[in-house]
Amino acid sequence: MAKLDLQADSIEQLAKGINPPKKVKVEAVAMDDVKKLGAEDIVSEEKGSLSTGTPLKRGPGRPKKRKIDMMPEADAIRLHVQRNTHSVQKASDLAKKEIYSSEHVFVEDGDEAFVETDSTHRKEEWLELVASANEHRILKGTITSITEISSTKDQDDPDYIPDFMAKVRFKTGQFNVNIPSYVLYHYHYERMNRAMAMDIQKNMMRRLGAEIDFVVRYVDEKTGTVYGDRLSALSMRGVRNYTSINGRKPNIIPGMIVQAKIIAVAREYITVDAAGAEIRIPIEEISWLYMADAREFDGIKTSECYRVGNRVNVKILSAEPKKVKVFNSYYTLIEATGSIKQAKANPRLKYFAEFNPGDFYAGVITGITEAGVFVNLDNKMDCVCKHPTSGRRMPIMGEQVVVRINSKDEEKKFIYGSLK
Repeated sequence: MAKLDLQADSIEQLAKGINPPKKVKVEAVAMDDVKKLGAEDIVSEEKGSLSTGTPLKRGPGRPKKRKIDMMPEADAIRLHVQRNTHSVQKASDLAKKEIYSSEHVFVEDGDEAFVETDSTHRKEEWLELVASANEHRILKGTITSITEISSTKDQDDPDYIPDFMAKVRFKTGQFNVNIPSYVLYHYHYERMNRAMAMDIQKNMMRRLGAEIDFVVRYVDEKTGTVYGDRLSALSMRGVRNYTSINGRKPNIIPGMIVQAKIIAVAREYITVDAAGAEIRIPIEEISWLYMADAREFDGIKTSECYRVGNRVNVKILSAEPKKVKVFNSYYTLIEATGSIKQAKANPRLKYFAEFNPGDFYAGVITGITEAGVFVNLDNKMDCVCKHPTSGRRMPIMGEQVVVRINSKDEEKKFIYGSLK
């Protein structure tokens, strides 16, 4: 640091009562900076005092960058969706004029009809998203796509593990809500590897088209970027419906039938959202009739067609609250089991007496196993037939056939027959 002593020109000036000189510390200035600022900006010789000149400022419209803005996208998203945090980034007045600007529409006198525009939709949706972020309101949206979150690692890196995010359409689509996989549903992987990540992606793809609940964690009015958290919404609904609050009885207890939304359909199971409890229902508990594939059970043109977005009745078999940790956030989720078939009457008990040995019936093949060929008879009963030995080609799934009833098992309510 260079020091500069400012003194009076003569002893006479000091005698007249001029204050004694003060030592002022001045930071050393590079010569290039001196040339830019000018000598008069550093020291004023006429006044004999230090002049700092005009301080250097950041240019207009260039706010200081936040640390989160300089993070990799995956890390920034992870911070945005942390539980018990939320952030609302409002647009400037100038940006609002561009966002909500709309062309002038001529309206004839006396015509009071109001036509909504994209600007009005965006404004309404923005207010709902802000309310969700500030007040933890639960909103609804539809999953439209699954994307991979960009990473700083190369895909050829052996340590590279992809991370995925669901894009959710909210109302008219003015804002697309981004929900990372780890707050879309809870998966039980202690250590993640690439194979597990691919399994998560496959599970997320099964949820395309599903309507889900979420809570907003971050929303930017100008860019339209929104990050949501489904686990928070699931936790709030589950605690409200399945637990005892202030000594009152839970709204839902085991044994009750709940209307649920189908959010994923796979070959061997269906996943439903039953009033705040996400339940995976195995194929054995889906229907009283034989099913080889839950995705193709409508091949016999029955009313039991399971598709994402449909609603079904589910009997709750068990339900227990469980506290789980996702990164730095804790959620109370409901671990439950359920059954679709137990929520309705067993057709075997109702229609078993209608089928008699020696009679012929038309049916559709719904399963081919080592035990035999399963034929659905008018969506009432299953007839188990032996595999054809000779004189007939091998049956195929979905084929319409004629069967002859050979025998009945009164105890198990099974019907056995043969293909014709």
